[in-house]
Amino acid sequence: MNGQILLVEDNKTVHKILLEALKKENFQVLSAFDGAQAMFHFEKSNIDLVVLDLILPDIEGKDIIEAIRKTANTPILVISAKNADTDKAEMLTIGADDYLAKPFSMIEFVARIHAAIRRYRMTHHDHKQVKTIGDLEFHLYNYMFYNHGLEIPLTKKEARILELFFNNPNKIITKKMLYEAVWNEPYYDDENVINVHMKRIRNKIEKDSTNPEIITTVWGIGYQFKA
Repeated sequence: MNGQILLVEDNKTVHKILLEALKKENFQVLSAFDGAQAMFHFEKSNIDLVVLDLILPDIEGKDIIEAIRKTANTPILVISAKNADTDKAEMLTIGADDYLAKPFSMIEFVARIHAAIRRYRMTHHDHKQVKTIGDLEFHLYNYMFYNHGLEIPLTKKEARILELFFNNPNKIITKKMLYEAVWNEPYYDDENVINVHMKRIRNKIEKDSTNPEIITTVWGIGYQFKA
């Protein structure tokens, strides 16, 4: 698989054509037909590139770009019937990586996709972006996690939690620190959302999630990632 792409296009005919072209290139594709679906998939999945139509039924494309750029550097390829230089300049200024005006050829579309992903990986994939602790390996540039060489699928929030632990081995991370670092919101002692995510992570990486050895609980305080 070459990567996972989020395809945001509300025109079903165009969507189908682009979907087929991407699958032929061995990309895994998540489909969204409006802005709400797009943001749901982006938050829940590890996306390598976003293909984004600007005109959607609920949210403007530029609002999606701005929302993504608050938390991620994921490449964004805008596709739009708007062909004015001012439109292109505005989207590139607020965070799009490339802009393709409709109509366009599938050859150019696929080439732009590969180029954007290649540029992103070349920029972000270096030794500083790969953390290894024991048999655990975490690739920060694409949020891929490996345990004894086996790939462990993670949601975006799970990956960000593990990134925090990998960057702070053996340190005690309070629940307040964890929540504010991952969710970017003030913490009001609501532990439920943290507990749910920690349970899911432990189910994925621990030999026995009921008796964790990798991420232990410091009762009344938070967690410790044992390096």
